[in-house]
Amino acid sequence: MKFYKRTLTGKRKKIGEIRGLIFYKHIEFTTHYFEKAKALGLDVKILDALISQKIPRIVLIDDESNKRYRVPSKRLFEKGWIYPTKGDKYFGKFQPQKFLALDRWDVTTGSGQPLQDGKQTDYEIAEKKLKEEEKEEKDRQRAIRSAEVKQEGLFR
Repeated sequence: MKFYKRTLTGKRKKIGEIRGLIFYKHIEFTTHYFEKAKALGLDVKILDALISQKIPRIVLIDDESNKRYRVPSKRLFEKGWIYPTKGDKYFGKFQPQKFLALDRWDVTTGSGQPLQDGKQTDYEIAEKKLKEEEKEEKDRQRAIRSAEVKQEGLFR
């Protein structure tokens, strides 16, 4: 599925496309990089569409360096911030974008060699650890029940 938008001059412009469960968008880093915030972003309406369609991954491909900037859609949606907002001098001139600091993106070369792992927040790390602990507890309980069933079978 391809995403298009109408430009201010009324032309139809391709924004990106979904292949499998990944949204791909070609960018020129030098024009898409938000220098003041050291961040990359995506149009809010497109991000909302990706979330509603349960597309888990976003990949921005820099046509200048051939680097890939990857991020889970959920991370950009939950941890990103919107710019421009009301009161900003650019409000109404640009579509609102959801930005995320560059250090939160996974960066690879065109051939897939990792250059940077996106940072996870303390909350994301704690959430992952909790899920792992819950899984370990379920496995432990399952092992206990299995042992009890075997033991009951021996005493019948």
